[in-house]
Amino acid sequence: MLPAKILVVDDAVTDRNILEALLKKQGHHVVSACDGVEAVAYFCSFQPDLILMDALMPRMDGFEA
Repeated sequence: MLPAKILVVDDAVTDRNILEALLKKQGHHVVSACDGVEAVAYFCSFQPDLILMDALMPRMDGFEA
Protein backbone atom coordinates (compact mmCIF):
# COMPACT_ATOMS: atom_id res chain seq x y z
CA MET A 1 0.00 0.00 0.00
CA LEU A 2 1.27 3.46 -0.90
CA PRO A 3 1.63 6.13 1.79
CA ALA A 4 -1.36 8.47 1.95
CA LYS A 5 -1.18 12.26 1.76
CA ILE A 6 -2.99 13.44 4.91
CA LEU A 7 -4.01 16.94 5.98
CA VAL A 8 -4.48 17.30 9.76
CA VAL A 9 -6.52 20.36 10.78
CA ASP A 10 -6.87 21.18 14.48
CA ASP A 11 -6.49 24.33 16.58
CA ALA A 12 -5.02 22.34 19.51
CA VAL A 13 -1.25 22.23 18.97
CA THR A 14 -0.78 19.09 21.07
CA ASP A 15 -3.46 17.15 19.19
CA ARG A 16 -2.02 18.24 15.85
CA ASN A 17 1.52 17.24 16.82
CA ILE A 18 0.47 13.82 18.17
CA LEU A 19 -1.59 12.98 15.08
CA GLU A 20 1.16 14.19 12.76
CA ALA A 21 3.84 12.14 14.57
CA LEU A 22 1.72 8.97 14.61
CA LEU A 23 0.83 9.25 10.93
CA LYS A 24 4.42 10.04 9.86
CA LYS A 25 5.65 7.03 11.87
CA GLN A 26 3.33 4.90 9.71
CA GLY A 27 5.01 6.33 6.59
CA HIS A 28 2.36 8.82 5.50
CA HIS A 29 3.07 12.29 4.10
CA VAL A 30 1.42 14.69 6.55
CA VAL A 31 0.74 18.42 6.45
CA SER A 32 -0.96 20.17 9.36
CA ALA A 33 -2.99 23.37 9.63
CA CYS A 34 -4.24 25.29 12.68
CA ASP A 35 -7.70 26.13 11.27
CA GLY A 36 -9.89 25.90 8.20
CA VAL A 37 -8.49 29.05 6.59
CA GLU A 38 -4.94 27.67 6.69
CA ALA A 39 -6.22 24.27 5.50
CA VAL A 40 -7.83 25.83 2.42
CA ALA A 41 -4.52 27.56 1.62
CA TYR A 42 -2.67 24.22 1.86
CA PHE A 43 -5.35 22.46 -0.17
CA CYS A 44 -4.48 24.58 -3.23
CA SER A 45 -0.95 23.12 -3.39
CA PHE A 46 -1.31 19.86 -1.43
CA GLN A 47 -4.14 17.63 -2.60
CA PRO A 48 -4.63 15.18 0.30
CA ASP A 49 -6.07 11.69 0.12
CA LEU A 50 -7.53 12.17 3.60
CA ILE A 51 -8.39 15.14 5.83
CA LEU A 52 -8.62 14.77 9.62
CA MET A 53 -10.39 17.90 10.84
CA ASP A 54 -11.57 19.20 14.19
CA ALA A 55 -15.19 20.34 13.97
CA LEU A 56 -14.94 23.40 16.24
CA MET A 57 -12.12 25.84 15.56
CA PRO A 58 -11.65 29.61 15.43
CA ARG A 59 -11.95 31.46 12.09
CA MET A 60 -13.20 28.68 9.76
CA ASP A 61 -14.31 25.44 11.39
CA GLY A 62 -15.37 22.03 10.10
CA PHE A 63 -18.97 23.18 9.52
CA GLU A 64 -18.28 26.18 7.23
CA ALA A 65 -17.96 25.82 3.49
